[in-house]
Amino acid sequence: MDRSPINTDLQATQDGLEPQTTDADITFSDGSDSTAPVATASQDGASISIDPQEELPSPTVSGDTATYAQISPGVDETLQATAQGFEVSEVIDSPSDAPPSIDVPLTLNGLIASLDDQGGLVLTDPEGNVVGGADPAVMYGAETDPETGVPTMQQVVPTSLVNGQDGLEFTRFGGRLNPTRQRPAPATTSSRTPPARAVLATSDAGESCRSPR
Repeated sequence: MDRSPINTDLQATQDGLEPQTTDADITFSDGSDSTAPVATASQDGASISIDPQEELPSPTVSGDTATYAQISPGVDETLQATAQGFEVSEVIDSPSDAPPSIDVPLTLNGLIASLDDQGGLVLTDPEGNVVGGADPAVMYGAETDPETGVPTMQQVVPTSLVNGQDGLEFTRFGGRLNPTRQRPAPATTSSRTPPARAVLATSDAGESCRSPR
């Protein structure tokens, strides 16, 4: 049987925003329902969701990425669809806007969460088989190498997994979240300082083992 090629570009549906063709079923909030999960990835009866902590604005969509502006002062949140899950990032305008920690409330169905020795999220099924996960959280500075475009500063962010109310798991990212370097804002765009970026998690749900971004 022919398989449709992966296409992670987002489209509006009755449930929110969904990529066109992916291995997992992925849905992002479109900002219209304050009780809907921020993001959900499900496959083969198992799922992982990020639950809302406050009302989300309607996102700006570009290809596979939805950006929720100013979820807190000076902080934007982005969700990027992948073939088997999603990546969530917090884009921080300046050191003064950086929170001391970031909590990500999770709801798991048919999955058990733990952290490996490097701080990566490991998702197992009830039999103990690894079926998904996330790379360790990383903070990137705003300054990039002019030749490669790669951020010149990056740092793994300390992560902990704690039980919350109503069975929720909170993945807490804390430590030095403050961006240490910033670029001047281009005069032709806006006065907003180009941000640092904290990549919180890349969640892959389903049968496949953890894969790099």
